[in-house]
Amino acid sequence: MNNISMTITNPIWPTRFAQRGRDTIEIQPTRKNRLIKTPIASFTLLKLNLLSTNFQHIFSPTYDKSRTLLPIVLVSFHMKNILRTFFKDLIGPRPIFLKKYMLPLLFLFFLWGLFSSVVSFNKSLPDLRKISGKVEDIFKRKEVAGYGRNVYYPLYIKLENNEGLFRIKDSFSSAHNELLLQIEVGDTVHIYIRHEEESKFLWGRTNDVFQLDKETVLFSLDEVSESQYEQIFWNIAFLVCIPIVYILISKKYPNN
Repeated sequence: MNNISMTITNPIWPTRFAQRGRDTIEIQPTRKNRLIKTPIASFTLLKLNLLSTNFQHIFSPTYDKSRTLLPIVLVSFHMKNILRTFFKDLIGPRPIFLKKYMLPLLFLFFLWGLFSSVVSFNKSLPDLRKISGKVEDIFKRKEVAGYGRNVYYPLYIKLENNEGLFRIKDSFSSAHNELLLQIEVGDTVHIYIRHEEESKFLWGRTNDVFQLDKETVLFSLDEVSESQYEQIFWNIAFLVCIPIVYILISKKYPNN
């Protein structure tokens, strides 16, 4: 493998050489190179030094600790500046804090929501995981969630030889009463849910029911797909409004 050389000039810091296999890394950081003043460069320099360090000799009296210490100090310095700026904005004008921190997070949140809604809207039965079993219990349960402490009454189904509870959300409450009449304990049903790996990246829970069959379809996937129209609309609306608010705040506070 060819030798790798990285040169950053600084007369106050002598050249360092580190061996890792057949690669040679030469580090010569100096004042003229301003990359070292950025957090990314500091992290990169720290990574290079750690990769090239023989940890068996890191506590040796002859080991030059400045080689690893300086990047750590630089990273700490940048983190300190970031935290200082954050708390300065926190106690400053609310619109500036909203613009710099809240609006980007909200934009990512609703973008994630839009992606989840579009994926759920395009679901078909082959995309779902089918679970069959006898009904051990079926019931509605009161749940309190959200910052507003909203009350929900989802429908849950418990199958024999299955530890999980399968949920039909409160937004489909119009179908709950019919399902309570059509399903009895001991009935064999087929439940379609998302795969566990997919649920980690999308809104909702792994145990959310997308379709429920007995002898016929009792709760259809089409109902779930149609419910996504409203969510898609509101996600798009927020994604349009957030940049507008960002621009208005930027015009009012041009120096921030």
